[in-house]
Amino acid sequence: MKRSSDGHNKDSSMNEAGCIDEAVSQQAAHVTRMEGSASCYVNAALQATPGDHSGFFNPKMKLNRDLTICTLGAAVSQRALRFSDERLPPPQCLDAFAASGILGIRWALEAARGAELVIAINDADHYCSELMMQNCALNGLPVGKPGTQDSLKADAPQVEMHVSCRRADALLHEQCFDFIHLDPFGSCVPHLDSAVAQAPHKGVISLTATDTSALFGIYPDVTYRLYGARTSASQREYFREVGARLLLAAVARAAARHGRGVTPLLAVNAEHFLQVVVRVSKGARAADASLKQIMPLHSCPACGERGFAATGSVPCSCATSGAPSAPETAGPMWSGSLYDSDFLKDAAEAASTTKTLNKQVAPLLARLQEEAAAPALYYNVPKLCETGGGPPKLDTLVSVLRAKGYLASRTHFDPRSIRCSASLLQIKEAIASITGQA
Repeated sequence: MKRSSDGHNKDSSMNEAGCIDEAVSQQAAHVTRMEGSASCYVNAALQATPGDHSGFFNPKMKLNRDLTICTLGAAVSQRALRFSDERLPPPQCLDAFAASGILGIRWALEAARGAELVIAINDADHYCSELMMQNCALNGLPVGKPGTQDSLKADAPQVEMHVSCRRADALLHEQCFDFIHLDPFGSCVPHLDSAVAQAPHKGVISLTATDTSALFGIYPDVTYRLYGARTSASQREYFREVGARLLLAAVARAAARHGRGVTPLLAVNAEHFLQVVVRVSKGARAADASLKQIMPLHSCPACGERGFAATGSVPCSCATSGAPSAPETAGPMWSGSLYDSDFLKDAAEAASTTKTLNKQVAPLLARLQEEAAAPALYYNVPKLCETGGGPPKLDTLVSVLRAKGYLASRTHFDPRSIRCSASLLQIKEAIASITGQA
């Protein structure tokens, strides 16, 4: 099979009657899968190696799709509130690498919640686009022609579906979408300029990256090649958050090249993916403000303290106390907040009204709301206790730190870590007060 420029496989497709050709059926047999409210035909090789088959479907990415449904729900809700006094056209929503189309179909069935949506599901693979047509029909969603509104069943959501077979970059350059989801099966970097170039003011972009080996610094040369950043050994303790910040920095740079700034709304690491969601703002001032959030991260290999700064300084006293090691530097990367509290609240509201989601979604969004108020860069508590006995219960430690007046929370990035506005020394003192270790 021939691989397309978007990383999918070229294949033949359905015949003129709309049925999958027998030759294609034999080469790429399909089966029906149910996820959420949607039923979809998918490639029968779905359990093999996703990305190597047209129309593939990865069941392990359900959490990602569930989060994207909540993200779209929050984006639509905030857009309606922001322009409550204006008559706006329905938001234009795009899944640029749709494969079987299951995410866009779930948007129509689960995220619309009575709202009007125009949903475009796209893939560069011909087999995928024709499979998406079948899947829309399977779920009672007529596919409209550009500029027309189909008559839907009385109980159908008020959505207009479009299916296309285009290179994602070309489609993004030609059309403007209020909500974009990119999951290119690998790095998002090659598609960032296309995603932001036509993004409208206050448009929302959701990015799913599976090149975690690069984002987590496992292959430093690849990290530098794709993200223009270096990582260091002392920052491996919180490498997952570093990965999210490297991705956000790449998004901010791409947006700035097109006179736009970004505001992070959500950042999640789960399974084998990193997902970040940003809101785009037009204008040179917004672009400059975003770029100012990109700076190096410095950490002290002696004590573990860390912080963002334009200069190579670390907020610790090791240098003056005669510690032999100089600060290690990583990045540059995004130094600002990863979350928007109002957006997370709306995403949680969308989750509460969608009964088909993974059970992890609601508690994950609740944890993100806690993290939103806490500072950057979490601390691994067992690591802090390596020379002083066993670690305390994390919930107890968070409560003690909050009682002392610090902002503190656990983090979804690492179940053994906390975020806190206290210094490293103050966190260690709180641990000692709980464990009795001096």
